[in-house]
Amino acid sequence: MMLDRLTRTWWVRLPRQATRLSAGSAFAVADGHFLAAYPLLGAVATPLAVASGLIIGSFTLDYSRGFTESLTVILIGVALGFLATQLGAAYLVGFAVGDFVVGQPKWVFNSVSGNGLLDDGVLAALVRLRLPMLIGYLLFAVLIVAVPVLIRRLLEGLPGLNRLPPWLAAGVAALLNVVVVYAGVRLWTSAAPVLIRPLYTWSSNTVLFGEVYPAELTIPLAAIQTLQRDGVWIVRVAILVTLLRFGLLWLAWQSRAFAQRLEGVEAALAEPSAGGPPTPYTARIGKIRAALLGAAVTTFILAGMMTSWWVAALFFAEFVLLRLLTTGAIPLPIDPWRRLMSRIPLLLRLAAALIVVQTIAAAVLDEKAATFTPLALYMATALAVLVALMPGQPRETKT
Repeated sequence: MMLDRLTRTWWVRLPRQATRLSAGSAFAVADGHFLAAYPLLGAVATPLAVASGLIIGSFTLDYSRGFTESLTVILIGVALGFLATQLGAAYLVGFAVGDFVVGQPKWVFNSVSGNGLLDDGVLAALVRLRLPMLIGYLLFAVLIVAVPVLIRRLLEGLPGLNRLPPWLAAGVAALLNVVVVYAGVRLWTSAAPVLIRPLYTWSSNTVLFGEVYPAELTIPLAAIQTLQRDGVWIVRVAILVTLLRFGLLWLAWQSRAFAQRLEGVEAALAEPSAGGPPTPYTARIGKIRAALLGAAVTTFILAGMMTSWWVAALFFAEFVLLRLLTTGAIPLPIDPWRRLMSRIPLLLRLAAALIVVQTIAAAVLDEKAATFTPLALYMATALAVLVALMPGQPRETKT
C-alpha cells in the first residue's frame, strides 16, 4: 500500500501540480511514468534521484566548482534524464540545492584589487559567484531535462507509425530517437565548454559585457576536457539509456500486471481536476510577459558566449520574436508554412537543418577569432533555421 501511495505521489500528483507552472513543465515531470508499471522502481526512483544529487552537490564529489569538471556527475544526470525526465529533474534539483546551499559556502567575495560594489562584499559574491552558479544549473538542465523533453515532443505521434506492425513501429521510433539524441547531445557537448565560462570567468580577469575584472580564478582544464575529450561518453550513455527506455516500455506492455498498473497511472493523469484544469503560470502572466521571461532566461544561459551588450540584446530580441510568433501573439499567417513543413518527413528536415547549419558554421566560424561574437551570431542564425524547419503543428483546423 505504501508503495502504491508513493507511486501515485511521484507519477500522478506531482505532474498534475506541475500544470500550474506550464504545460511544458507538466510534460517533463510526467515523462517516465511508465516506470510506475514497476512497483518498486516507480516508488523509489524519484526520491533516490533527489538524494543522489543532494549528496553529490553537498559534498562536491569529484568536482570543485562546476559540474562539467566531473564526467561521473554528468553521466549520472544523463542516465536519469534520458530514462525519464522526472528523474533528471529530481537529480538536478537535489544537486543544485546541495551545491548552492552546502557545497559552495562562499557568500562574500574578496578581489585582489578594487573596492567597488562588484569587487568586494556580499553583492559582489551574488553577481560574480552565485549568478554564474545558476547559469551552470540551467546549462545542466538543458542537457538532462530540456533536450530529452524536446526530443520526445518532437517525435511523439509520428505519422505513419500506427500503420506499421507494432514491433516494426517500435523499432522505427527507437531508431529515430537514437538519431535525434545523438544530434542533440553532440550539440550540447560542443556548446557547453563555452557556455560554462561564466562560472569561472565572471570572477577572473576577463571581459563581462565590457567590464574588466581583476584576476582571481581561472578555468580548470577538467571543466573543458570532460566535454571535449570525453564528450563521446556522454553521447554513448544517452543513446544506451534511450534504448533501455524503449526496452522497459516494451516489457511493461508485455506483462498484464505491469500494463494494468501503467493504464491506471495514465487514467489517473487524465482525470479532470476539480473545478477544471488550473491555468498555467505562463498563461496567467500573458503571452508577451511569458515571452520576455523565457527570452531573459535563455539569454542568461548563453551568457558565456556574449562579450558585448549588443550581442545579448540581439539574442534577447530574437528569442522574444520567435516565442511571440510560435505562440500566435504576433498574428502572422504562419500556419500555411507549418502545414507545408508537416508534409516533409522529419528526417529530411533534420538533414536539411544540419546541412544549412554546417554551411553557416564553415562560413562564419573562425577558431582564431579574438572573441566569441562569431560563435554567438552562428548560434542565433542556427536557432532561426531550426525553428523555421520545425515550426510545430498548425493551429488552424480545416473545415
